[in-house]
Amino acid sequence: MIFRLIILGILFFFLFRIIRSLLFSSPPLSSQLFPEGEKKIVNDMVKDPYCGVYVDRDQAFPLRVKNKVLYFCSEECRKNYLQKDTKYFEK
Repeated sequence: MIFRLIILGILFFFLFRIIRSLLFSSPPLSSQLFPEGEKKIVNDMVKDPYCGVYVDRDQAFPLRVKNKVLYFCSEECRKNYLQKDTKYFEK
């Protein structure tokens, strides 16, 4: 008798979970992390060619060298790079 009650309880529990998941499905994880109306912010990180530090592209100090844009973490790194690597700027 007790064995039947335990089996019935387990079946009822699983049936309840299945019905609840079908009726009240949870939103995908991405919408839980970023609620509607909130922007997803993705920062592009670039590597400073002089000191090797990664910096956010929006906060970096750019320098155009021929057809390439280099990004630096500070004015000082950009200045040191210009002094050290003048071979890139010869025409």
